[in-house]
Amino acid sequence: MDLRKLPTFGWEYFYISKPGVSRDEVCQLIGAGRSVCGRIVRIAKAPDDHVYLMFGLHGQLTHIELHALANGQFDMQIPPEGFPKSNAVFRVRRSTTGAGQDAIFLEPK
Repeated sequence: MDLRKLPTFGWEYFYISKPGVSRDEVCQLIGAGRSVCGRIVRIAKAPDDHVYLMFGLHGQLTHIELHALANGQFDMQIPPEGFPKSNAVFRVRRSTTGAGQDAIFLEPK
């Protein structure tokens, strides 16, 4: 999967939140003050099976997207400066869980 080609907005790096993260935690991560936070992050808490993908350009947040883990769990470490767009090509790996369901993992190529 080539994430570099999917978004139509400008970005050069992205971050991934933890599953089920709260609005306050996301706003703290992106450095948004309380007065601005509600306009950026629209829900109080992400579902436990979702993460936020936060895209940035030149030190500014350009887009935030809720991502369902059923569509793929990112299997990588995000550096403090964000994961660079230039490396945002992922291999899709499927793994069968003990319950017989497939889990999808996205790992950098």
